[in-house]
Amino acid sequence: MHKFLHYTLLLTSLSCLSQRINAEEINLSIDKYYSPYTGSDLLLSGLRVYQTADDIWLSSTEGNSCAPMVLARMGKFSLEWVLSNLAMVTQHEVFGHGARAREFDLANVSYHVDFWHGATYFSRAGNSQLQKKQKAALAAGGMEGTSILAKQLQTSWMNGNNTIDSREASMYLVNSLDQSRYVFGTSRNSFSADNDVVSYMNHVNSWHGSHVLNTTNLRRKIVWDLLDPMLYYSILSLYNYIWQGESKTSFSTLSIGSTSFMPTTRTLLTPWGPELQLLNHFRTVNNKYLGVHLRTGRTGGTMSHGVDLHINPIAEFENLSFNNKLAVWYQPHILKATTAATNSNKFGFAEFFGAAYRVNRSVYSIAEIGFKTSGYLPGTPLTKNLIWRLGFKFNLDAGCKS
Repeated sequence: MHKFLHYTLLLTSLSCLSQRINAEEINLSIDKYYSPYTGSDLLLSGLRVYQTADDIWLSSTEGNSCAPMVLARMGKFSLEWVLSNLAMVTQHEVFGHGARAREFDLANVSYHVDFWHGATYFSRAGNSQLQKKQKAALAAGGMEGTSILAKQLQTSWMNGNNTIDSREASMYLVNSLDQSRYVFGTSRNSFSADNDVVSYMNHVNSWHGSHVLNTTNLRRKIVWDLLDPMLYYSILSLYNYIWQGESKTSFSTLSIGSTSFMPTTRTLLTPWGPELQLLNHFRTVNNKYLGVHLRTGRTGGTMSHGVDLHINPIAEFENLSFNNKLAVWYQPHILKATTAATNSNKFGFAEFFGAAYRVNRSVYSIAEIGFKTSGYLPGTPLTKNLIWRLGFKFNLDAGCKS
């Protein structure tokens, strides 16, 4: 906790480097298992610090489309792509697989992380004691982690002014495409037990008792990832930056009355098989965010459904605001040591209540407390659990002026 406070003080100091700072905010949080949400906050905070420094020292090429400036921006984009890959690998291993390993109390957890590849190591003896669905969740945990990081970026764009920063576009593309790259890059001949996709399919098929999931039908479901419009807006953002020098690109949304609306897509690798998720993002005229995320799946004869409802804020006062997240699902009993043939579905729910208190014009303390029944909800433990998250938010637009 002392180190956490030191990091927040350091980031507060960085926000005072300039009177003009374009990065919106930094979030730092901590929870019991150092979940993908903790990892997302940490890595996106690093991105915000990079954006801040870049805006101060390296923004001179913006708006200049001459050949030398295009080449300079291509070189800078290459660096940002490498850094985004490093962040993706860290999220995948440390806060994806690592979060599940910590949840399952696996011993001797360690990591290898570099710019392009990574690995998570743990006790095989402990892993052998896990149920099939737990093993499937552990195998898919890395892709679950990078999906959550991409979703956090996506939600920040929907909560903002409908613009995508080119540096955020790099981070989004690398993390959003991690899952589809992994699935489409795994061939029928990949028999390595260390391959996440092969391991996931094997554990799902073992639970179902038959070969219901293979690379062909998994790829068909992963195509759903590629229908996400924010992927293509992110590509457009990078094109506009490299060739035109535009650091930010506006994107269009649909309208329902006076409310803006954007649907996006995601495939979830649940412990019993893939689910297709439709994330509906709404923003009202008074800047209230409403997220209605629907998911459904069928693998073999097993069906599952779920809906998540996010409201931010639900109430605001002078220095205090509240938000709420509610999830309801109908899915297989997650921790029963049974097969698909003997397992029955059950309803479950999760409720999270969050608050942000403004300490001063640029620093907020944040807290979230929640409860969930047993069941799969991305980024949370599989068991019935009391969940907490604590942290700070730094509004860099408020900046410190000298």
